Amino acid sequence: AVDLTLPAYQLASALAQRLPRVVVERGGPELAGLFALRASGKRAMVERHQRRVAPGLTDAQLRRRVRDVYRSYGRYYAESFRLPATSLAELDRRFKVEGYHHFQEALSGDLGVIVVLPHLGSWEWMAQWVARVRKVPVTAVVERLEPPELFEWFTEFRREMGLHIVPLGPEAGKGIQTVLTHARAP
Repeated sequence: AVDLTLPAYQLASALAQRLPRVVVERGGPELAGLFALRASGKRAMVERHQRRVAPGLTDAQLRRRVRDVYRSYGRYYAESFRLPATSLAELDRRFKVEGYHHFQEALSGDLGVIVVLPHLGSWEWMAQWVARVRKVPVTAVVERLEPPELFEWFTEFRREMGLHIVPLGPEAGKGIQTVLTHARAP
């Protein structure tokens, strides 16, 4: 069997950058919700996770929650894939920040800054806002995806948006330490 994972992500990215924003924002979650019906192995894993956090779900409730999980991922990918086509003005207008002065104060010090974000949405939006609008270099530690070609494609996708990527793993700490050391070098 041919693995179509990488071509599917590449196509989704290309379409997200060319289609009108409203089509991407509405269509991404809907397509992912439909994908939930077809992805039996991954759907089963999502079902197990949902049953673990809510053991009393009825079958109908479980189906809705699984579809919602897929729709959430669809929204995440739609938003992320759209980023390269997003102007600086739109990026700045659509991003809301409170307490950025704390970040600026930390950046003015002698040490680099580490920001830990939960993966509750498109972290790439924050990274893009900081890197492109505020002109602050951003390094992100990211999980390795399978197949490896998909991980390499995502790494390049993020690099093209100005992000430095460190793969999660035993060497990630050294990679971050190197970035922080160079960030404060004279």
